[in-house]
Amino acid sequence: MNEVVRRQTIDGEMQSAPGLISDRMIDQKIYGIFGQPLRIESTWKSRGALDNPEADLEEFPTLAVRPRGVTQTQIDQLRAVLEDSMKPASHTDLAKWIFELQTIAPAKRMSDQHEEIRDDAYGRRLRDYPVDVAKQALFGRTWAFFPSWDELKAECDKLVRRRDFLLRQVRTWTPWTANDEMAHLTNAIRGAQWEEKYFERRDPSRSAAAKRDVERYQAEIERLNGEAA
Repeated sequence: MNEVVRRQTIDGEMQSAPGLISDRMIDQKIYGIFGQPLRIESTWKSRGALDNPEADLEEFPTLAVRPRGVTQTQIDQLRAVLEDSMKPASHTDLAKWIFELQTIAPAKRMSDQHEEIRDDAYGRRLRDYPVDVAKQALFGRTWAFFPSWDELKAECDKLVRRRDFLLRQVRTWTPWTANDEMAHLTNAIRGAQWEEKYFERRDPSRSAAAKRDVERYQAEIERLNGEAA
């Protein structure tokens, strides 16, 4: 697989719609918790030629940006949403789905005992994945033949990648502090100062707006310093 050099920050309209209904529901709950989508940085990889990276692109998230001002309550809410979405299917449902797949995707002939061992092995491994991921992997595509575990695992890993990544990231988050806010404002000042200088002749009105942003950020830093004194 070829790695696409570019990275993309995903938020709102820039984000491609997830393929699973549960992922879309998670995005809606994220918006309900924070009032905005999460910003996620990703590396994109292509199974095609590097000169045609838009063909068969696959997303690999690398960073979920902690929202400004996030509280412990919000972190706990999001972690609960993600953990709930990771619950596996029951042994009974998995057995039914595996049997159903065998009726529509020809499997290698083997003894009844070996079939039972194989089905049990698939079922135990599929319980490492959320219920919707397991079902989508089994029936979300047309299998010409009953898939090997390697094929099925690759499909499950791709479907769960985004959700599993978010959960691991959220478990590392801590509430936003005054120091976090100070660092945020300091970086914002640097960005606004660059914009003020860059657009000084190119777009004076935009340069003036950036200058006002610098003054606003500096006033906010002075306020925080006063509260800390």
